Amino acid sequence: MRAAWWKVTIAVAVLGVASYVFATGEPEQATKDLKSMTVAELLKAGDASRAVKEYPQAVEYFQEALRKDRKNPEAYNKLGLAELAGGDTASARGAFERAVKLNSKYADALNNLGAVYFKEKNYNGASKYFKKAVALDETRATFHVNLGAAWFSQKKLDKAMKEYDARWS
Repeated sequence: MRAAWWKVTIAVAVLGVASYVFATGEPEQATKDLKSMTVAELLKAGDASRAVKEYPQAVEYFQEALRKDRKNPEAYNKLGLAELAGGDTASARGAFERAVKLNSKYADALNNLGAVYFKEKNYNGASKYFKKAVALDETRATFHVNLGAAWFSQKKLDKAMKEYDARWS
């Protein structure tokens, strides 16, 4: 009985590994040629890759989208998010700066640029961009929380508390 149990266990393990190794069931987007995808498809595929933390693949999708549409601030912002999540703050900063250059009223890109500075512990730079994002869209709680965190990191506790209070009052 014990020998049979081990044989079944080994067979299941071997079949499981074999199906994993030889699987061809790649996602449809991954097999589709990047050059034939539209900008919208590339952005969607990049978002999907970023959602499952496949940041290099997401960067590849967003870069291809930008080759097709160099003046797309949303694509630059998404590229920056993937680069930042992948740990490349310098490239992320460049992507966010390009998004802001293309659309100076793009609050998300300004907030994300602030996040780069915050991550680098440049709290003055971070608060500068977080303030701009808040000024453009006062309804976004994230922007207020980020600005409060930047003030707090600079030991400007009164400003931090006012920022937190401003959001919730």
